[in-house]
Amino acid sequence: MSNNRFLQIIAMSATVSNTNILQKFLDATYFHTSFRPIPLQEYIVFQDQILTKTGESRGILAPCSASKQNICDYAVASIIEESLSNFEQTIIFCGSKYSCVQTLKPLLSFFKNLSCDSNIMEERKKLQVSLRQTSADDFLGNLVDETLIEFVEFGLAYHHAGN
Repeated sequence: MSNNRFLQIIAMSATVSNTNILQKFLDATYFHTSFRPIPLQEYIVFQDQILTKTGESRGILAPCSASKQNICDYAVASIIEESLSNFEQTIIFCGSKYSCVQTLKPLLSFFKNLSCDSNIMEERKKLQVSLRQTSADDFLGNLVDETLIEFVEFGLAYHHAGN
């Protein structure tokens, strides 16, 4: 590796676990912060309860009469419903694109039943058209997949860094 003192690399990652090795290899300065402009809330689903990271119960989950979804689907829907009622957003972290899709698919039935302002629905429809056009214009034809486009109609989306 060339020793170029004028070269600067600034890298940001939430997924690199071996930063100390990378730092030594590059002879670099490492900066770390746990600052978050919005606090991260983590939950654990155990049996029929949603627990905070510290083990406090957020309540017992009641099964949804509309379908036979598993307990994790109930938990995720419950947390999202609470966030929406407080005019907040929810981000669910998954390890792969497949996990993102599998986590969101059962939630479609929950979100299909939520009422939404007609202006918002119109904007979502426009976004779907735009995403389909973007995907069609991509020379590989796979910039945006149809599953993501379907989710957008219900206010759902995902981002993933891998397969």
